[in-house]
Amino acid sequence: MITADYVRSGQERAYADSYSVWQIKADANETDEEIIEYCFTHLYRSKVPSYQEWVKEFNTKGSEHYNDFGYYFAGYYRLSRSYRGPEWRRFSVCRPYTD
Repeated sequence: MITADYVRSGQERAYADSYSVWQIKADANETDEEIIEYCFTHLYRSKVPSYQEWVKEFNTKGSEHYNDFGYYFAGYYRLSRSYRGPEWRRFSVCRPYTD
């Protein structure tokens, strides 16, 4: 079973990226892929790439999204371990600042 606690959303300061952040609690048998699927189904309904994929696709010449600013401004997600314990994850979505 997966549950989520909403942490925050918005900019930390003027001219900064916007973040939506949740603390996710999952059973030990839940994989990261299942947690990510849950997050994009129930928490953040727009599918965005992982941070690693986002950086690689935008910066690599010849990739599908090289210098594609629509792709860049769509943002990315991160899933990381949480300080709360081994069953907890931190899911965040970043939307880069636009003026």
